[in-house]
Amino acid sequence: MNKFHAVFLLICTTTADLSNDCNDPNWHSLETLENARVECGPSFENRCYCLRTCYENRHQYVVNCTNSGFSDVTPLSHLPNETQVLIFTGNYLEELPWNVFGTLDSLPYLRMIDMSNNRIREIRGKAYHHVQRVERLILDFNELSLDPARSHPRVFSNFVSLLELHLTDAFEDGLPRDLAATLHDIFVNRYQIDKF
Repeated sequence: MNKFHAVFLLICTTTADLSNDCNDPNWHSLETLENARVECGPSFENRCYCLRTCYENRHQYVVNCTNSGFSDVTPLSHLPNETQVLIFTGNYLEELPWNVFGTLDSLPYLRMIDMSNNRIREIRGKAYHHVQRVERLILDFNELSLDPARSHPRVFSNFVSLLELHLTDAFEDGLPRDLAATLHDIFVNRYQIDKF
């Protein structure tokens, strides 16, 4: 490798690192909030923002549907392919059906899902497919049912890279033993079923 190629490679590597840093004074976006709404596509009905922005001290592609008034998850099967962070909070989702993100594995960069404060009561066993790379799932402040008839042991089986699961006040009010039994079914039975 000659000196020119080595210097060029060093510049490219340094520039790539800086472009992701929120403190980089050279990073600018011409994105407007109106453009960010259109960027999401027609399935989001101009209720959300899809843009590359500073999130957790890094520039990431964020889809933000906070308090957007959705009563179903249909738009989520049309997430932009480059989505890294999904914030879908403050909506009215009583039940998460199968395949929330569609039937194709088309979200290679998705690492964080925040579905807190959506009044979710039930999550179907196959709701979260195609989330192999997600590292953080936030389900805080929902109303997940403690009813054994609504128990779905394989709810989290597709989160093979999951590092954080946030469940602060995620369950309906009930006896502590009900919550313990529910969590046991979700996590322990998942591994027993997967072994066979």
